[in-house]
Amino acid sequence: MISRSIAVERWGHPERCRRAGRKEVVRMEIDVSFPGGKKVRAACGGFTVETDQPVERGGDGTAPSPFDLFLCSLAACTGFEVLCFLRERGLHAEDARVVVRAHHGAQPPLVERVAIEIHVPTGFPPRYADAIARAAGRCKVRTQLSQPPEFTVSVVPRDGRARPSSQVSTKRAGSDR
Repeated sequence: MISRSIAVERWGHPERCRRAGRKEVVRMEIDVSFPGGKKVRAACGGFTVETDQPVERGGDGTAPSPFDLFLCSLAACTGFEVLCFLRERGLHAEDARVVVRAHHGAQPPLVERVAIEIHVPTGFPPRYADAIARAAGRCKVRTQLSQPPEFTVSVVPRDGRARPSSQVSTKRAGSDR
């Protein structure tokens, strides 16, 4: 089975960490494997996340696509912030919900706009409307999108030794590096 590890750095690029006097900390490691077809399995923190491609893209359609999970992550993160807001004020969350709609562009087919609707529970005080919208905006996934990390990709042969010449670093969105 082919496997690849992706490390997510807490403080960002190693050079920035050194300049700031901080150690680079790996906050999360996700191990990705390929069980067959167009399925991809990601193991993280004791959980396993399965993905697949839709039938029209050659998959079996047995699980969400990785991009769909990305959007679900944004929605769940926003929902968590809404839930915390409601609970902190003693408001019931049972009939509240969050709906996220991703509006795709034509060329290339990437998301151009994300619309978030917060459906508040019965009896929700109108004076909290702006505050709950601000709370939803504190979602870490959304915050991370506004500050994209630098990605490095290393090719590691089966002997486990990365070769410096095979490492590629990609620019941040909007960066001139």
